[in-house]
Amino acid sequence: MSEHLRLQLNMITRVVAAGIATAAFSMGSAALAQENAKDAPKLEEVSVVLVTTSLAAAPVLAAISANTFRQHGLKINYYNIGGASTSTVATVLSGKAVFGTAGGSIAIDAIRAGVPIQLIANIERPNPTIAVRKEIAAQIEKTLGVTPRSSMPDRVRALKGLKIAATPAGGPNTTILRAMLQQYGVDPDKDVTLLPSSQTTVVAGLKAGKFDAAQWGLGTLEKNIQDGDAVEWISFARNEVPEVQDFVYMVAFTKIDTIKEHPKLVEAFVESLRDGAKLYAEKPESAIPGIKKEFFATLDEELWQRTWKLAQPGIISGLRFTRKAIANTIDIQTRILGRNYEGIKYERFVADMAQTR
Repeated sequence: MSEHLRLQLNMITRVVAAGIATAAFSMGSAALAQENAKDAPKLEEVSVVLVTTSLAAAPVLAAISANTFRQHGLKINYYNIGGASTSTVATVLSGKAVFGTAGGSIAIDAIRAGVPIQLIANIERPNPTIAVRKEIAAQIEKTLGVTPRSSMPDRVRALKGLKIAATPAGGPNTTILRAMLQQYGVDPDKDVTLLPSSQTTVVAGLKAGKFDAAQWGLGTLEKNIQDGDAVEWISFARNEVPEVQDFVYMVAFTKIDTIKEHPKLVEAFVESLRDGAKLYAEKPESAIPGIKKEFFATLDEELWQRTWKLAQPGIISGLRFTRKAIANTIDIQTRILGRNYEGIKYERFVADMAQTR
């Protein structure tokens, strides 16, 4: 076993042992209305740990707000821990949750390290926003003549020297951020300072000036933009970084033993997510108001209307993983993070129900 692989396994083990995941939980509100009729069918309760409630998980939020789980015999208790995918993996491994969501890069790396999980839903294509503090953007325009409307190469190079908040190292946002920076000749280790943050702190940190800029899943930094703290600088949701559009960004996963021992439960959960994805993509009027009320209550309605629509094109048909998407993700992670995935087949990463034929 390599030293890196051993350290990764040890890290996940320590997270479980310390109970960090449960300590960090913020329990979602019970927006899953239940009928009180005596003859209502008994629902199977399952716990789900979420890594984010941004629109990086749009189909999941739609499933929760519309309660698509009920028609598949499930009652979901969900928890959001706000950005630490290693903690969601640890929580599922410990048995404190049956299902979890995670950044694709972290889940894939965990599988590479021998962690007994598999991917069961490919939730959303990369859609983070990079926002720059308003006064920093003004300085950039004054000194470099670069604005949010400038060419992509100019906007990326203008990030040099900035402190940028993103997910912890190895997370999907940081990985594709590094890929984008390198593509345009910016050294992510020397030319910028990448600072780990979380969904619960990134908005306040950007507002307070702890960061010059930040990158997070769609719907999070839009609060800073709405309040006039920052300006949108780069949008992955607008396909401004097409090179990473096939990157496996946000996933749902569970333990291999759960798939083997409770296949109908796993299938019911996945079908519920697929129903949520279909509502978001095809019948948004059935899901969007509930998502707004549950997860984005403070976002201005006009900005919300623009924001949720940006997530629609990123929803993946059937929430399945193509071989091309897995291969592209492995290629990026090998190049950006120095990982070695030799000998690990597509079928080890992806559960049968989420594979493409």
